[in-house]
Amino acid sequence: MSRKNEKYRVTINTPATRIITCGKMVIRETDGNTDGIGFQYSAEYLDHPFAFSIDPIALPLSRTTFQLTVNNNTPGFLDDYLPDRWGRKVLTRIATASKKKNFNSNSIIDILSLVSQSNIGAISIVQQDQKPYFDLGIHFDELMNAEKAAQIIDNDTPPEKIQLETAKLIHLWQEGSGGVGGARPKSLVHKDSIGYLAKFNSNKDDYNNAKVELACLLMAKAAGIDVKGGFVQPDINARDVLLLNRFDLLNSNKNRLQLITINAMLKDKNTFVDCGQSFRYDQIQQVLNRYSTNISEDVKQLLRLMLFNRAINNTDDHERNFSLSNDGTGYRLSPAYDLVPSFAYGQYHAAGYQYSPTPLKPSEVDGSKRILGVPKVEAKNCAEQIINAVKQWYHFAELAGVSEQDADKVSEVLNL
Repeated sequence: MSRKNEKYRVTINTPATRIITCGKMVIRETDGNTDGIGFQYSAEYLDHPFAFSIDPIALPLSRTTFQLTVNNNTPGFLDDYLPDRWGRKVLTRIATASKKKNFNSNSIIDILSLVSQSNIGAISIVQQDQKPYFDLGIHFDELMNAEKAAQIIDNDTPPEKIQLETAKLIHLWQEGSGGVGGARPKSLVHKDSIGYLAKFNSNKDDYNNAKVELACLLMAKAAGIDVKGGFVQPDINARDVLLLNRFDLLNSNKNRLQLITINAMLKDKNTFVDCGQSFRYDQIQQVLNRYSTNISEDVKQLLRLMLFNRAINNTDDHERNFSLSNDGTGYRLSPAYDLVPSFAYGQYHAAGYQYSPTPLKPSEVDGSKRILGVPKVEAKNCAEQIINAVKQWYHFAELAGVSEQDADKVSEVLNL
């Protein structure tokens, strides 16, 4: 039986708090399984006028020393910080090939030793004797090698077949991928002091994901949804790469937004198990009702998102694809992300509405009742914004360089 204890320093960097030690954390493991997590906010942070809870479910702002009995579950702030299960397997696979040493993808201690110095959000978690880091990822000039690494990962190459030079390529990809989850390889990239999230196309895609996602973002913005922009960089290793402006970077990259997913906010406060109920947009509204500092604007953003996701058949509207953000003055619904259509006909959305497994269509909002807390007239206006924007799909597809064939495919799944 192998036991491990590791101590960490947690640092936060928002516009209101600046860079400050938020607290200290201890992780205890047996045979790679997490037995418990201890956390204590620092006195310096608690005395700061803009201190806030980095995880309202697991770590409410308090002078208490938290002893979290997790039984191999993960509290939300840490779950969001770490790569998802897919990303952890990639990291341990890289480390096993390049360092000739076994790493456990279930071990938080092992994964924290492998994650890069680049992360999305305002938190840095390092061993207690290390300095915090808030790097922007790899330089744009390294994007070609990162894309090569992404192809290797995309092809599911087994660890024993990864050669040393290939492992170095994947390590480069890893240096820009800390905390970036999702089902496709991504990297954090910077160019001319601007930070981007690079999303690589996959051989498994039904369409040119980079161009279609960019078109959907342009369309979402026209529909009144809060999104950030980006551009497609063509012909990187014979594939397009989508470079998205990061919404967590503020004040010329000096500070950041703290992010926490809806998945984290819905965890059980005692066991930290993910919510087992059928996910609904109503649950996001309930979280906003409790924590949002601008509820009237946030519920309108939520309504637009629900209607837009139904309109473009974005069935991947799960708990991790919605987040709250905090600049040190309070939590808000974050800008939208991962807005892409699915071509799987008849597939249910990850998020339903009320007791229906599917969200409302924009045309079903007739102004007769409040929806997600949005007053009748405003709800109708939100729906009309979505309808007017999505009807212009071919215009936004052309702006993003989507092929005629892909534009036609997407058009077939639009549902107003």
